[in-house]
Amino acid sequence: MNRLLTLLLLLPFVAVAQNPQPGIDWDRLAQSAVEHTEVNLEGSMLTMAAKFLSQDDPDQAKARKLLEGITGIHIHTYEFDRPGQYSMAQVEALRSRLRGPEWSEIVQSKNIADGESTHIYMKSAAGGGLRGLMIIDAEPKELTVVNISGTIDLANLGALSGRLGIPNFKHHSRKAEAE
Repeated sequence: MNRLLTLLLLLPFVAVAQNPQPGIDWDRLAQSAVEHTEVNLEGSMLTMAAKFLSQDDPDQAKARKLLEGITGIHIHTYEFDRPGQYSMAQVEALRSRLRGPEWSEIVQSKNIADGESTHIYMKSAAGGGLRGLMIIDAEPKELTVVNISGTIDLANLGALSGRLGIPNFKHHSRKAEAE
C-alpha cells in the first residue's frame, strides 16, 4: 500500500476515469473493504506523473520512456478484514472477459495452500506488439487489478515495477525464489 500512498501524496488531484475493467462491481468491493485505493491516470495526468520520474536515474528514465506510449493506468486495490469478503465469481467474470482472440494469458500463478493467485494477460496489437496489459492478483484478504493500456514496450515494462502504484514484480519473484 505504501507505493500507492506515495503516488497519491504526489498527485492528490488525480482525476477519476471511467472504470475500464468490466465484470467487477468496484463499489460493492469498496463497501466491504477496510482499505481501498483507486488510481486512474490518463492523458495529461499520465504525462504529469511521468515528470516525477528522473531522467538521471537509468531505471526511472526507462519508466519515463515507457510512459510515452501508455494511454492509461488504472489500479484498484482492496484490503479486507478476513478471507471471503469478496466474490471470486466477480474475479472469474473479469478473467473470462480476457479470454478471446485479442488477449493472451501470459502468466498464471496459483498457490493452493494460501489461496493466492496471480494472472497476467496481454492484449496484442495488429502487426505484433503489445496494446494492453491486465494483472489480477487475488489473495484471501486482498485483491488488486492493474490495467495498463496503450503501446507498451515489453523490454522496458519492468521499469514500471514498483512505480505509479504498479505492484513490484521484482519483489514477488525474489520472495518466490527464497521459498
